[in-house]
Amino acid sequence: MDRLDAAAAAAVVVLLGAAGVVTARREPPPAAPAAAGRAPAPADLAPEVARLRALLEAGSLTQAQAQALALAQRYPHEGEPHMLLGDIHLRRQDLAAALRAYREAVDRNPDYLDRKTPLFQGRKLKHVVDEAQREAVTARAHQKLIHYLLRRLAGGCS
Repeated sequence: MDRLDAAAAAAVVVLLGAAGVVTARREPPPAAPAAAGRAPAPADLAPEVARLRALLEAGSLTQAQAQALALAQRYPHEGEPHMLLGDIHLRRQDLAAALRAYREAVDRNPDYLDRKTPLFQGRKLKHVVDEAQREAVTARAHQKLIHYLLRRLAGGCS
């Protein structure tokens, strides 16, 4: 081993040591916000949504709708109250109002259409849109809304 090889080996050892020191001193990366840039839902929203779902399952749609509207006013940037309003309108067989509520929910939280998230509601929305297309009156009156939701379901831009 000549002098040049020894100098190269010493340089490699020094560089590896410096890299180890830098790596040890590096701060951990900041926690990524939930849902790709969205702030996490308020903690007090989850129990209210659970209570609202229980009302919906029990069949008291009037009381559930009143509470969902109150939640939508209290949390204007959250999509969950609007998704629940859409479910309420769907149970009442008011397809046009359900489509409007689902659009509000998707506008506020696009994760409802992302298959990789636990919030995925794409299949349900696809069935609702298909049903709306089958109903001739609703399809004519709300054609823009139906096409908007179809574009969003397909992953297109709004």
